[in-house]
Amino acid sequence: MFWSWLAAWGASLAAGGDLCVAVELASRHDLQAIRQTWLDNETRVYFLRPRALPRWLPGLDLRVWGWAQQLPYSCEWLLKVPSSSYLHLENLRYRLRCLSTDPSLTYLGVAKVPLNETMTPMADENLGIVIRRSLLKKLPRMLSACATLPEVLSVAGQGEGVVLGTCLRLHDVEFSPWMERLSEAIYEDPGNGSGLSSHSFNRFLFTFDHEKLSRVKCLLLVSGLRPEEMEDIHYMRGRSERWFKGVACSSDGLAKPEEGRAVFDPKILPALQGCFLLRAFERWQRDWSDGQPLNEPQIASPTELAKEWQRPLKGRSPAFQRLGAGGHELCVFVVTTGFSEKHRADARAVFKTWANEQVAGVKVFMMKDRSWPDAELGEGDANILTLRGDVDLGYLYNPVRVFYLWIYLAEHHASDCQWFAKVDADTFVNLRALKQRLTRYFTAAESHYLGSVKSTLLTSGVRQYFAVNSIVFSGGLLKRARNWIRPCLDDIVSRRLGQGAEDMDLGACLELHGGVIVSSLGQVQEMPSLGMARVMGGEKLLNASGECTIFIHPVHAEDMEKVYADLQLLPSSSCDWPKAAPKPEVWSNYMTNTFQKHSDKHRCWNRRFTWQLCCNETWGAGGNDICWDDEHTWERCCNRPNPQIDMIDGAKVAVTTAAPITARRTTTTIATTTIPAPIDKMIHVKNEEKGTTPRALTANQPTTSGNPKCWSEGFSYELCCGKAVEDCWVWPFSPDFCCAEPLPPRLPIQVGGLEGQRKGQARSSRCPGIEEELLACELSLDEIGALFELPSIGSGDKASGWHDYLGGYERLLLHLPLSANVLEFGVRMGPSLAMWSEYFPFGTSVGVDKDLGTFLQRGQPVLMAHGAFTRGNVYAVEANASDVSGREKLQRLGFGANFADVVVDDANHWFKDQIARFELYFPDVLRPGGVYIIEDVHMQEPFDHDGRRVRAYFANLTASVYVTPEILLGSHQIRTKRHASQDWRHKVESVTFLRDVVAIVKAADA
Repeated sequence: MFWSWLAAWGASLAAGGDLCVAVELASRHDLQAIRQTWLDNETRVYFLRPRALPRWLPGLDLRVWGWAQQLPYSCEWLLKVPSSSYLHLENLRYRLRCLSTDPSLTYLGVAKVPLNETMTPMADENLGIVIRRSLLKKLPRMLSACATLPEVLSVAGQGEGVVLGTCLRLHDVEFSPWMERLSEAIYEDPGNGSGLSSHSFNRFLFTFDHEKLSRVKCLLLVSGLRPEEMEDIHYMRGRSERWFKGVACSSDGLAKPEEGRAVFDPKILPALQGCFLLRAFERWQRDWSDGQPLNEPQIASPTELAKEWQRPLKGRSPAFQRLGAGGHELCVFVVTTGFSEKHRADARAVFKTWANEQVAGVKVFMMKDRSWPDAELGEGDANILTLRGDVDLGYLYNPVRVFYLWIYLAEHHASDCQWFAKVDADTFVNLRALKQRLTRYFTAAESHYLGSVKSTLLTSGVRQYFAVNSIVFSGGLLKRARNWIRPCLDDIVSRRLGQGAEDMDLGACLELHGGVIVSSLGQVQEMPSLGMARVMGGEKLLNASGECTIFIHPVHAEDMEKVYADLQLLPSSSCDWPKAAPKPEVWSNYMTNTFQKHSDKHRCWNRRFTWQLCCNETWGAGGNDICWDDEHTWERCCNRPNPQIDMIDGAKVAVTTAAPITARRTTTTIATTTIPAPIDKMIHVKNEEKGTTPRALTANQPTTSGNPKCWSEGFSYELCCGKAVEDCWVWPFSPDFCCAEPLPPRLPIQVGGLEGQRKGQARSSRCPGIEEELLACELSLDEIGALFELPSIGSGDKASGWHDYLGGYERLLLHLPLSANVLEFGVRMGPSLAMWSEYFPFGTSVGVDKDLGTFLQRGQPVLMAHGAFTRGNVYAVEANASDVSGREKLQRLGFGANFADVVVDDANHWFKDQIARFELYFPDVLRPGGVYIIEDVHMQEPFDHDGRRVRAYFANLTASVYVTPEILLGSHQIRTKRHASQDWRHKVESVTFLRDVVAIVKAADA
């Protein structure tokens, strides 16, 4: 067992000393790249030009090692690398701290490829040579003695690594390989240096293209790189660390013993294993030092801690007695962590809500280590399960805690509960539904391993299935699994140094030792992730499957009380099936009919996960495993039976042609075709429901006192306006805005010339004679906008009931024909797209947003139900309008140069982004005579109500190009100057400042 070599272990990690790095500098470009990438403030790094160092031992060219005698004493380890190296300093420091506990380790490196079979292994200078302080002090004497030895002089031309290694071998200094090639250290001979990329970088790409981006964060060193390649690796490492925080790091030789790779030096692995256990023991000592005296014997060493994990003593606290009383139908164990206030808040929310519910036959236990203050959750002793050897080292080390829990339960309580469930503290559990599902549809005496099923494709090509996050064991399985989980925990500690993914590891353990495969506890809708619950239910997390919901993960403190309160309002008996029905058939039919899985409108893609990343055929069957979880599956995202519902990046997007339109000049035509690569996400928004029309919105609207834009989420006129209720008013809402009824929408702009009574009774029309056919011919822009901002729709802010922009817009846009095209940045729910579709019924309206999820899942269905988008002239494009890539994407889709008569910027309100978008789209995309509108300039994010920078930019926009000493400038002279100028600012006709809006008109002759 893994504790056998720990008996003499006693050194502290704090004695590990510091790492110092000597970089042999080849060029200033390398220096610049290092400073911009891997350099940090925690490690002393010395940049050296060897030729500038004093000559030392002529003929051996080991000047750096002579210079190294000047290093401060705190440098316990010196790592020398070439400047073409990329280092992961944090990983290097941790490993060397672990190795510091073995004083015999003094000369480390990656073994140099031997020139012949008899050559002794020695450090490859390209992958770094590591010398310990104790050896560094002796090095001058050793090297001076070697300077005259024939064995050393004969290899003087073979490189620094061979010379140094030969000399140290002659002095009986043992070389220890401390990194594994490819998975931790990469170097390829550059050869003649030709090619677009270095051989090392190509090897890096080959290795991590096949072994996943998740492993990049585990690298220690890559050498032989060009400066720009260091930046690429640093970028990929950043993504790996952000995206795969839960993926453990271990060398391939340790993680895949079946492949027979050599694993370090025989001394290295015990040092790393001991390092982990010593760290765990020191954490255990710290957590228990201030606690109450233990009823059990103390744990006195790392060896005893390791033994406790494998053979746990039975607990004696009230919680253990409550568990050991037996006769329980379901026991739920909530694994908590006190690593941050957020984690503690999650645990408190669990204990205040579902974990405190009294359900017959169900017992809930909060698993806490001793780092928590007593009763921080407000709990009693009977609720808290603190295992004697429990140590919380963080998320990556959860396998140790969870496997230890399962071993303890199997050893002492396998007969006390019929069912055992383990959940995390950020999980919502419907105890009644879980108990009902287990007791009515499964048999506890049989071996059942249940949960929400997920799978991953192993490098061997085998697909591994496991229950993700929330795991259920039957009592029958737990009794059998006692002797399976022990060797698996042994393997996790000794081979992977305590790290891993506990749910995946448990699935592999049960299948390997017992042939037990996970089964689904229900359908995915019953055990959704938080993202899926929100997509299917908006803010109501139970809307996906109502009272049938079993788990939701993750649900944090701010949502836990809400979802629990919602559950109390639902019936408790309607989600079960008839007792007399055959179980499997009823289960299948019930779930199929209830959740209509073939009508799935789930949105798969965002800026992080794309079709190309996840579904490209080069990934093979099942796609890219890093993309899939319980709500995002290959079947759901890559194999859609109804692809037109969700046109996605990388899929072949068929864009249908809108109905023919009458235009005053050449219009943009979107033909039925497959868009060429790169293929972009575009949605053709078209309401094909017969008989729907927005005209019906003009009648039968519910009436309410005050401003209807204010009343939602429990706030009402009666609650907030009857008395001065301070809790109602949070910016931007106020009594003046909400308690007074808004004025009716502004009427169409009247043509001047008439006086008195006749003018007041008249309504002007943009298209006399066909008012009954088109809303645009009968209603003002403000009236049309108000139709799509009604309380029944619940979105929009441009009309007179909110920002009151549209009256000013109409004065600027009235000259444009009904076939004008609109480009709008910022879609959100989509009411303004519906408005532009009606105001310019023969034109095309295009909305651009970084994320169309809100529009597709919430806005579009509601607006269509109210008659919007019947004209088929609206498109929604997912793109970053603030970046040139967004401009290029619109160009590819046919919305490029001279497309727009109107551009409306209602995207984010950052000054820099508003200006970037203006300078991208005004010069070429806006047609001559068109209008560019920037909204909400008063709300500069982070919403400090200051738009001075935007206003100042546009106030000065034309000054530098139009200020001239000439007084007389006829239109003919202005046009000549404009056409001769290469400055796009000459195309500006006027800048108008409205309230919170800037409007820029482009000259008609631009």
